[in-house]
Amino acid sequence: MKQIHDLRDFFDRQPGAEPSLLATFLEMVDALVVVLDADGRIAYVNPASERVTGFAPADVTGRMFWEFLPAPAESDAVVAAFKKMTSGGGAGRYENYWLTKDGGRRYISWSNTCLVEGVAGVRYVVATGIDFTERRRAEDELRQHREALEQLVEARSDELTSRNTELHLEMNVRRLIEGALRQSERHYRTLIESLPQDVFHKDRDLVYLYSNVSYARRFDLTPVTLPGKTDANLYPADIAAEREARDRMVIESGAVFETVEYYLLNGETRIFRVVRAPVRDDRQAVAGILGIAWDITEFKRAAARNEAAVAKPPPA
Repeated sequence: MKQIHDLRDFFDRQPGAEPSLLATFLEMVDALVVVLDADGRIAYVNPASERVTGFAPADVTGRMFWEFLPAPAESDAVVAAFKKMTSGGGAGRYENYWLTKDGGRRYISWSNTCLVEGVAGVRYVVATGIDFTERRRAEDELRQHREALEQLVEARSDELTSRNTELHLEMNVRRLIEGALRQSERHYRTLIESLPQDVFHKDRDLVYLYSNVSYARRFDLTPVTLPGKTDANLYPADIAAEREARDRMVIESGAVFETVEYYLLNGETRIFRVVRAPVRDDRQAVAGILGIAWDITEFKRAAARNEAAVAKPPPA
């Protein structure tokens, strides 16, 4: 078959095309562009394709693309999709793994267009691909963390009867949230929002940078409207001063503190166990605090009932 050495030459032969502008664009884009003939042989690959796969044009031109590029497990499906498209199925969108020259795998999202020449039918297929490998990895990581979080939440039901289970859950939840703040707030925020505990993040000036839905709902706010406020905007002056003092201890010492705090919510006094931990920047300086609060009211009430039952003298 004839090799397409220059994409400008290729598009010069397409009726109605503007070869200089279109070809130059396709040569420069980061998207993969692969031109196949009607039998599936590679006629052209753009520089982006070579960068992603490692295959130079000389390595692939004239070869059936499904013989070495798609992952083996997907090869049959790729052949079937290509034949359906070239026999009148029209354009198609697919996502699959392509193998690289060094044996790696890249996850590519493809958009395919058939170029037809009169009664001869499909002459070429132009496939445009976006490399979504990193996005795929992020999605897999997010799914794994979500599954881990679901396991932790299931363990939460045992907290009222087992302090050891409670501490284990706390450490894992805290580690997960700190990882979210350090690594990828965008990916992990969904996980934090699903927690039944109250979660908040403040800077060194004790201004709220973030809260989850559970904490914001206390004040009839949302995670969008709460950031930028301080405890002075949310609590009575005496309680705000106490909270600020506790926060300052974390900022100044760089240590983790745990307290039991009482708050009036909807006319009822609720008891919370609050853990405050320092959040550090890239230089390990304390840049703010991360707080997690558990409502332990029912746990305390149950413990009090048990103690009362034990202390009650037996009937005469």
